[in-house]
Formats: sequence, C-alpha cells, structure tokens
Amino acid sequence: FDLKKFQKISPEKFPNLVFSLDPSCVFFTSKFAVFSIWEKERALKNFLKKESAVIYSGRAASLTQEELLFLTGIKKKKKLYEIYESLCKKTRKEIDIGVFVNRFISNSVIVDYNGC
Repeated sequence: FDLKKFQKISPEKFPNLVFSLDPSCVFFTSKFAVFSIWEKERALKNFLKKESAVIYSGRAASLTQEELLFLTGIKKKKKLYEIYESLCKKTRKEIDIGVFVNRFISNSVIVDYNGC
C-alpha cells in the first residue's frame, strides 16, 4: 500500500475511492464465540455470543458488526461513500469511516485503492 501517495489524495476525492483487500482475506462469522475461544480472550460462558473475524495473511482479527459491513462493502468494490451511506443506514448512527480505513490499511487488510 502506497501510504505516501494515499496521504496526498485531496479530501474531495475520498468519496469515490474503491479499496482492494488482501487476496488472502476471508470473513468468518459464527453464531458462537469461536474466535474468542481460539484467542482465549473470554470465558466459555460467552460461547453463545455471535462473533465475526477476518483472516488474512496467516493472521486473524475479531470484527465488530460495523467493521464486517465496512469490509464487505470493500469486497463488493463499492465506493467509500457508498460504504459510508450503507453503514449509517444499517447502524442508524453516524460512522467515522476514517477509523476503519486507518485500521485496515495499517494492518494490511486493505492493500490498494483506485478512483482518484
């Protein structure tokens, strides 16, 4: 990911950006807390809690519902503004989409972009 080039993008071009995920990226959702059990982060009593995770480049990370929706939008090649609108509509709240962009660029889940 060319971070220096990305940082030079003018803000008015952001809504039309289309990001690409690491090709090894896989989403995992379970009605059980499988990821937490794998990571030994929670007690077994929370096993019945639904969870989502992203698996990429041999690593795994737990996802919130909003993060899963964000990454699903990227996988569907939606523009950043389309993803933002969808997230706000589905969650019924304002979303700081920049937080998601920064998180998934910094951990190499997002590997490229276009639309500038």
